[in-house]
Amino acid sequence: MKVGKYIFWGIFTLIIIFGLCLIFKELENYLPSESLSFALLVNFLLMFWFDVTVPKLKLKYDLSYFEVSVNERNIYKVLGIELYKKILKISGWEKFTNSKNPPLSSKIIDLRGREYLT
Repeated sequence: MKVGKYIFWGIFTLIIIFGLCLIFKELENYLPSESLSFALLVNFLLMFWFDVTVPKLKLKYDLSYFEVSVNERNIYKVLGIELYKKILKISGWEKFTNSKNPPLSSKIIDLRGREYLT
């Protein structure tokens, strides 16, 4: 049953990607692909797709790849994550994603669930 779910989401993802490619090809007539607005549009569409699909798949992140390294925070700061975070707050993306999550509490199960969604 689980394999069928992954196959369904894999095929569905490919269909969505194909549809997005067609949309982007048509958008290029109005919005050049080299522009900042096109890049932001693509980024927000991909974040929206990720936000829709990941909670439904309930993936297990038990590989060592997903463990945070010591210097990872510094690397992200150098790459400009703080500016990107401000852009997301201004655009209202944080309100959209936080509306799906319950308020934080001190229970460890709630915190683990919240960490899983991030």
